[in-house]
Amino acid sequence: MLGHRSDVADLLAAADVFCLTSQWEGPSLVIMEALRAGLPVVSTRVGGIPDLYSGTVLMVPPGDPAAFASAVGRVLDDPDLAADLRTRSREAARRLPSEEDAVEAACSVYKSVARW
Repeated sequence: MLGHRSDVADLLAAADVFCLTSQWEGPSLVIMEALRAGLPVVSTRVGGIPDLYSGTVLMVPPGDPAAFASAVGRVLDDPDLAADLRTRSREAARRLPSEEDAVEAACSVYKSVARW
């Protein structure tokens, strides 16, 4: 465990693949970070991940370490697959909400409540 880091973007940029082995996830902010870093992503098919990242993220069933290892191996051994997943990540990242979008959404909720 690395503890608190201020250089997460640098660490992601140095990675060959991003792996998420969750048993449960919502929309997964860490996948969003990996997409913004342009990384190939291998993840378990849980929670909101299939709905949000199908066609972008290489997914495997949860609780199947052999399938996960195989998927990671495919990305590491196949430069064309890794490049395709990197392209998909960058394209998906362009569609993600920006920080400004998130702030505006939060302010909108506060404004709607303040009217009551």
